[in-house]
Amino acid sequence: MDTNIPQHSLIKSFLYHLLPGVFTALAFFIFHSLLKASGNPPLLAFLLMVVLVDLPIQLGILLMAGKKRNGRLSLQGILAYQEKLTWKKFTLIFAGAFVVIYALIMLITPINTWLMNTVFSGLPAWMLLEEQSQYLSYGKQLLIGLFTAQLVITGLILPWVEECYFRGFLLPRLSRFGKWAAVFSGFFFACYHVWQPQGFLAVLLLGTALAGLTLWQRDLRLPISLHVLANAAARLVFLFAAISM
Repeated sequence: MDTNIPQHSLIKSFLYHLLPGVFTALAFFIFHSLLKASGNPPLLAFLLMVVLVDLPIQLGILLMAGKKRNGRLSLQGILAYQEKLTWKKFTLIFAGAFVVIYALIMLITPINTWLMNTVFSGLPAWMLLEEQSQYLSYGKQLLIGLFTAQLVITGLILPWVEECYFRGFLLPRLSRFGKWAAVFSGFFFACYHVWQPQGFLAVLLLGTALAGLTLWQRDLRLPISLHVLANAAARLVFLFAAISM
């Protein structure tokens, strides 16, 4: 347990996880409704909700916690797990963790496919942002610009902020639960993705793995790097596909 960090109840932690997700999902529906008439891809609505709602909420909570602690808008003393691994150890653990996480995702892919075809088959097509066929009706230049923005916003910026918020700020406030803190953190992180119910299982595993790694090595740079790599790699696939059209 991180004795110098105030602890959250499970309900309070759950609400802190869920709050950004609920408002982000609502913004997604609103922005999509406003933009669909002009023929814009749903991805544009998603990126707008991240920039205008999701990121400001998470950063706002962090900065307000800093103001409460320091008397000013600051992250000083707010984020835990600042121990620095040697670069050799960091590289070895990073590589091993990447292989494990990738293997887990590959193992659950058939389950995700089954869930998509059964439980979540009724979801509207515009919510399935990873479905590549929905982009075929748009022009090349539009898609290149859109996927470049997606790479920067959700491939680089968002995962960095999420790790600071969920693993650097909220996870240590569950540390009294020991190893179970990673499970609670992973579950709450999956619940945060309200707008992406079809990816719940994958996000649950990813969030639990990142939380467990953070608790184990206490170096926040590890989950940040892994999360950025995972997100950026997925976004690059879309960008390269658009460029090669």
